[in-house]
Amino acid sequence: MLRDAFIIFRKEVKNVSKDRRAIFSNYLLPFLLMPAMFLGITYFENLQSSDLQEQVYSIGIVNADGPAFSRLLAETIDFTAPDAPAPVPGSDPADLGSVDIWVVFPEGFAAGDRAAVEIYASSTSTDQRYAAEIIRRSVQQYTRGISDMRLAELGLSMDELESLQVIAVDTAPVESQGANFLALFLPYAIIVYLFAGSMSMGIDTTAGEKERGSFSALLVNQISRSSIALGKILFVVTSSLLNAAMSFAGLLLAFSLSSVLLGGGVFSGTVTLSPLSIVSLLLVLLSGAGLAATVIVMLGSMAGSMKEAQGYIGPIY
Repeated sequence: MLRDAFIIFRKEVKNVSKDRRAIFSNYLLPFLLMPAMFLGITYFENLQSSDLQEQVYSIGIVNADGPAFSRLLAETIDFTAPDAPAPVPGSDPADLGSVDIWVVFPEGFAAGDRAAVEIYASSTSTDQRYAAEIIRRSVQQYTRGISDMRLAELGLSMDELESLQVIAVDTAPVESQGANFLALFLPYAIIVYLFAGSMSMGIDTTAGEKERGSFSALLVNQISRSSIALGKILFVVTSSLLNAAMSFAGLLLAFSLSSVLLGGGVFSGTVTLSPLSIVSLLLVLLSGAGLAATVIVMLGSMAGSMKEAQGYIGPIY
């Protein structure tokens, strides 16, 4: 039975090796798509961040105690002071006119008073969300500066009041540090890639052969149905493993390139796999590919057409 199964396996490999488009889309495209996708995401994130930093905002500051806060804010963001009336307390926050953001201190505010500072900004605007976050940090820095000044008058400093310093020591192995994102993403990626790599091939080699009428030629030969099923499962498993391996390699390449070329991006840190981790990953890939291939071949064999097979496999995928 095993000999006949390998005959079926070689037949399927020979058939797919003739189709260069299938080889590219199933095995090479995943390797190229992962770096392109992640580098593209990181590039456009950095581009958007650069645009936000270079933009000049219209920011109105009301009731501030002198120009100290305006000078502090100008060190972190470019803005112009609008010539427009400030929002009246209790008015509609959305009615800001041509002003991007209003920063409203309480009336009669003096440096050192306990007060709430209102920041009027739209959460649906990326520009205003970015500027509002910068303003919030500037308010915190302004508050820290006032505290330092008042403590200096008493001959004290904030460092003297903060008697304890927290030092975080990472006890994780060196090869695991910085791999949190990969650890969270990898289980989902394995399942998706294994099914994606075996779905098209599995449907084509089962329901597709039924549609083309080539499946009948196999059944009239003296080959057991178990050998046919095993051969097709071996082929689909191989296809699934190749697709998953290329996708995983492309994912690691994307992380490395985004870290080296774009200054961190979506992933930073060094990830190395120990021999035990590689063996464990290989076992997971093999078992997952076997499960995916078995399910897809079974459902593809039950279906009478490729469209029907896709309807069966789609919900499971």
